[in-house]
Amino acid sequence: GGGGGVLGSALRSRFEAELPVPEEGDSGDAAAKGGSAGDGGEEARFLANTAYCYRLCEGFVAETLQALLAKAKGGKATVDAASAGGALLQAYQEAGQEWQQVVLVLRSSAAGADGVALNRPLAARGNRQLAELLLRQTGAAEALVGPLLAAFGDDLCAYLGGPSEQESGGLLVHGDGSLEGAVEVSPGTRIFTGGERAAIEAVAAGRA
Repeated sequence: GGGGGVLGSALRSRFEAELPVPEEGDSGDAAAKGGSAGDGGEEARFLANTAYCYRLCEGFVAETLQALLAKAKGGKATVDAASAGGALLQAYQEAGQEWQQVVLVLRSSAAGADGVALNRPLAARGNRQLAELLLRQTGAAEALVGPLLAAFGDDLCAYLGGPSEQESGGLLVHGDGSLEGAVEVSPGTRIFTGGERAAIEAVAAGRA
């Protein structure tokens, strides 16, 4: 994303500033510094050093935060979201939200992957508003809200799957492949999605 690009550019600039300057006439080192990590020169040697990369990032974070603190007045600071400091704060906030998050990958391709978090329970109890949101993607929310609340009652538990597409509706994840409409996430996993109507009927009848 945009924040990652800003941080990447800032880290790259810091890294290049720390590379040793080749002595005059040392064409081999000069070529290595101007080349890519794949050239096998000075740059590649530094990037292959995990401890160095960690210290580089640690120093960058510390200096960026110190610069933000220096601008603060009365405990408050105005941060440009497009700056390295703004991008760093955004990354920190996102990391906090995703800390120890368990994600079920639903599909993946060269363009990326889609998944849902499985361990972020919502505090909300079962009510009509939540039920309508969960059933929105079924196309039959009005008809299923009543049966859903009657079947689950206060035991209805929903999880925050992630920050994207929250208004699109819920996704039923379960392990019952016999439900009509259930689709296995990946062959052999025995993890299924879908089959909302059949699941509600099974719970109401005491079969699940």
